[in-house]
Amino acid sequence: MNEADNSGKSWWQTLPAYLSAIATLIVAITGVITFIYIYHPVTGGKGKNRLPFPVDAYGNCTTPLQHDNMYQTGIKFQQGEGMSISANGDWVTSKGRPSTSTSDANGIERTIDLTGVGIPIGALVGKIGKGDVFFIGKKYEQQAKDSGELYLGYWDNYCPDNEGSVSVTVVGGN
Repeated sequence: MNEADNSGKSWWQTLPAYLSAIATLIVAITGVITFIYIYHPVTGGKGKNRLPFPVDAYGNCTTPLQHDNMYQTGIKFQQGEGMSISANGDWVTSKGRPSTSTSDANGIERTIDLTGVGIPIGALVGKIGKGDVFFIGKKYEQQAKDSGELYLGYWDNYCPDNEGSVSVTVVGGN
């Protein structure tokens, strides 16, 4: 009998190899199923609106006069289509100044509206297509008021002193 012949090994010696192969197969199948669920349009996953977006307080800062830095989600809505947006995390405004404030996506409550449109400083805002900027905050469930791509941003009147980001999840659209 030569040493390459495995016919003499007991099943206890080959069992770990079989178990490893079965575990590898299960992991591979799970990965394929997850991919199909996320990216297949029939399952409702729609990929890009199931993964959280990082909206940055500095890089995606939006002011009443400047909307060019908003985060482009790539998700398009039709007017009247339902949308659900939620945000987690904190960001900082006026970093390094006496008025430094940390807030969540609902923004900072102030007695003076520094932007003139009724949206709190430090709030998560959105815009669909060429429509108006609207307040999202930590949770937003409404019908789209406009048609087009959804943009997300950090609302402020001065951008260079902001930092941090929130993680935003969007459900709906395509």
